[in-house]
Amino acid sequence: MIRVVRRVLLAVPLALVATAVVFTAVSLAGDPLASLRQPNVPPEALRLRAHELGLDRPLPVRYWHWITGVLHGDLGRGVAGQDIAAELLQRGLVSLRLVTLALVLAVAVSISAGFWAAVRRGRLADRAVGAMAVLLLTLPTFWTAVVVKQGGIALNQALGVDVVATLGDATPGTEGMSLPVRLADYGAHLLLPTIVLTLSRLPEFTLYQRSATAEVLGSDYLLFARAKGLSRRRVLLGHGLRTSLIPVTTMIAMEIPWILGGLVIIESVFGWHGLGEMLVDGIKQQDTNAVLAFLLVSTVLITVLNLAADLLYGVLDPRTVQD
Repeated sequence: MIRVVRRVLLAVPLALVATAVVFTAVSLAGDPLASLRQPNVPPEALRLRAHELGLDRPLPVRYWHWITGVLHGDLGRGVAGQDIAAELLQRGLVSLRLVTLALVLAVAVSISAGFWAAVRRGRLADRAVGAMAVLLLTLPTFWTAVVVKQGGIALNQALGVDVVATLGDATPGTEGMSLPVRLADYGAHLLLPTIVLTLSRLPEFTLYQRSATAEVLGSDYLLFARAKGLSRRRVLLGHGLRTSLIPVTTMIAMEIPWILGGLVIIESVFGWHGLGEMLVDGIKQQDTNAVLAFLLVSTVLITVLNLAADLLYGVLDPRTVQD
């Protein structure tokens, strides 16, 4: 418990430092008024717009205004005048469907495959899992997304009916329909992007799980457990798998930025109106508050998931939380 409290107290200043660095980098990366700097635009209009966006204030003052607004749920306004907090919530709920399902599938499949390969180390199953993981690692996410999307289009054309959706996160006009209809529609739109996002993280998770399990299986305490007469199944699942999950938990928590990066690519290919599209549009329009909102989500997720990993350590191995 003391360790958890210590980690929470440490996470707060780390998050502040991270947001300050990100705010400074994003603020200095572009000019939100670039599109207005035209010969026919009077200087007074530029000064007024700069004042509305807070660009006429010193950078430390702007950061303080932004971070205090964040603590009150106010992420500011975008260059188009939109409420960034409302847009972040709307788009976040869209992306959450994809990320949650893909992450659950990637973790479940990779842990099972990696553990299975390690138990059969050197055999055909191990070599097959390793070869498949290496093959998937070599495939760029953008290429995989395009191939999977074209495969979905070809399937729909062959069957003469749209079995899977290849564009958008939902069918327009389904908002007012019944829950079963909306869930079925969400499922049709989720299928292909979920496959792509799962495949993008699956090989790395699998190889790491296999490596961690192989190291644990060769440890002395597992051999001692077998010598005491414990069954092979109990030793493998009760001791081997449980111990190997400790380093894998940390690795998965640290993969969130890469998952969000893949989200940007996948949402662009499949036309999803989620956080990935929000980041791309924010960069194109040099919308500082929109980009900061996306990066803030990434920073918070890393902090929270690392804290959750610490808590999970105590479940997997109580010795890790002893002071």
